[in-house]
Amino acid sequence: MTSRFAAFCVAIIATTPVFAQLAQSPVVPGVTVTPRPLPLPTSTFTDLTQFFAHVAALRGPIASVDPGSAAAALQARSPVEQLRGSSGEAIVVVKVGVPSAEGNYPFYVMRETPRGLLLLGEMSGRSYHPTTERGILELIVDVSGSDAPVTPARYQVDGYFLVNLADLAGLERNDPVQPDWKRAF
Repeated sequence: MTSRFAAFCVAIIATTPVFAQLAQSPVVPGVTVTPRPLPLPTSTFTDLTQFFAHVAALRGPIASVDPGSAAAALQARSPVEQLRGSSGEAIVVVKVGVPSAEGNYPFYVMRETPRGLLLLGEMSGRSYHPTTERGILELIVDVSGSDAPVTPARYQVDGYFLVNLADLAGLERNDPVQPDWKRAF
């Protein structure tokens, strides 16, 4: 009698619309549940023009009075490179054409999505080169610094994030991960 009761409970639960939504599949005849895409972080841009307008606004006032012309001037000086991730997804890397005082340029890494360009993170350096030798897209960044030799920074494109491998390697086994929200989105 107990196994019949358990089977009855499973049948009732499996046919409810709530379970159908959780399972993301149609369970009740005549009721179709459409899976919703995961919400993307807020740093999604419809195109590069909108991205450069955002970067121009973040950088503060420029000599130009018109913010649109400042964004256009920034876009004209900023090379854009299209890359392919390890699973074939389109990755866009933008080198903003204005270096810091140390001579490093900001590199913005974005993923092309159906909603537009999703900002994965930011790197800083003189140049970078992509590699997939470990089976996943990595970006090795040449960083300017003092006269002492500087080890290149390594970043990995992992899903919806740009992961700084040096930060990851420095974590102790039980240390909590502290996300860098400023550069992650």
